[in-house]
Amino acid sequence: MPVAASQALARGLHLAGLGASAALPDETSATGLAALLSGLGTALVVARSQLAIGAAILLVIAGATLALATVMLTGQRRGEIALLRSRGASRWQVAGSGLAETGLLSLPAVADRVLTLRDGVLLEA
Repeated sequence: MPVAASQALARGLHLAGLGASAALPDETSATGLAALLSGLGTALVVARSQLAIGAAILLVIAGATLALATVMLTGQRRGEIALLRSRGASRWQVAGSGLAETGLLSLPAVADRVLTLRDGVLLEA
């Protein structure tokens, strides 16, 4: 019997004039809370692992997309790269030029993301 029910029973017996001796002082209650918490802990571990697997898949897809975009852009700029190399640019200089261009093009997106997180807009949704 739950504790609240036993307290209500004791109050009812007292009001009925049966006194405290009729109340059940040695009464204990048993719940399934431990099993419920154990089950919830297991469900939490499963949910976290599923989220981690999903995040890993997204990272792999993002990496493959970036690699594909790099290969496609390199193919389109083949003439420009050949001209730079014929004028004496090293491979590292050509790669640095491509990285600098990528950084400048992605800077607005990164700035928007940082400002959005700072303002807490994503946390409200």
